[in-house]
Amino acid sequence: MELNRVIIKNNIILNKYIRIERNNQKDMTNIISVDILLRIYDIHTNKELLFDSRECNEVIGVINDTSGKDFILKKPIYLSDCLDLIFDEKEMYKIKVNNFLLLQSNYRLEYEIRGFYFCSDRRKGDIKISHQDFLKIIYDNTEYFNPKFITYCKNYYKEKIWKNLLE
Repeated sequence: MELNRVIIKNNIILNKYIRIERNNQKDMTNIISVDILLRIYDIHTNKELLFDSRECNEVIGVINDTSGKDFILKKPIYLSDCLDLIFDEKEMYKIKVNNFLLLQSNYRLEYEIRGFYFCSDRRKGDIKISHQDFLKIIYDNTEYFNPKFITYCKNYYKEKIWKNLLE
């Protein structure tokens, strides 16, 4: 049995290509991304929640939606509901944790940024960049990071923690 943590790749897709200059090379992109490793802990036992399935956007709980007059609707809480990357004029970007949903599921979340990337138009793939380069891309193109001009897309993959631990 393999046990895994989930990494969310937060892709920001611009509706316009922007020019990037780094290491004396020029490139074009309309996608930048941030990989964020999630560590989820039970608030009562402090044990980490790990995953053994192939599904990456795991359901971690259910809440009761009582907005209906005559019924209660059970709604799943997905990992993707608990963390968002948003843009901010002052700080360039923020990672926003939805603590309300986590507490409803009896979990708390810790995260670690694993990397910053842009999708190279010239080299047809993700290029890892520094945090400073990531901020520079946003700062130099602030007008294109307006919510009217971007689309958010999340991809998920797993990081193997243990194999055959429970066998």
